[in-house]
Amino acid sequence: LEARLIKWSKKERRSSSLLGRKVLDKKGKKKDKLLEVRLAYAFDLSAALEYLHGLKVIYRDLKPENIGFDIRDDIKLFDFGLAKELNEADRDADGTYKLTGDTGSLRYMAPEICLEKPYNFTVDTYSFAILLWEMMACSRPFEGYTPNMHRDRV
Repeated sequence: LEARLIKWSKKERRSSSLLGRKVLDKKGKKKDKLLEVRLAYAFDLSAALEYLHGLKVIYRDLKPENIGFDIRDDIKLFDFGLAKELNEADRDADGTYKLTGDTGSLRYMAPEICLEKPYNFTVDTYSFAILLWEMMACSRPFEGYTPNMHRDRV
């Protein structure tokens, strides 16, 4: 996914004409096939997370480097090293689990993981939201943040 983000960013910059206006098609509608492609990949990625969560598996390391594409151009999740199958018996009354803190990549890590608090599947939702922002904006989230700045501000 990382390579596609770079490619999309370049295409996004090229799709603007002079004065920053989007290129229009013959009917006057904005050409935004690129947006459709990104949304389709985001939908497929959300379906993959939904599938994992249905199996009671929390992924915990969603980031561009762990996402790829197969020969049919279908999106695939890689590197399940931080994934964990959750046991209902370990769930607290508030629906969270006492799991390892500070797990994953800081840029995409939910605050409760960073703060080493109990968490649940919503941490994957947080990571997905950050990744979705990156896919739509074609820009790295929290660019220029040091690890300490990120921990303090996010």
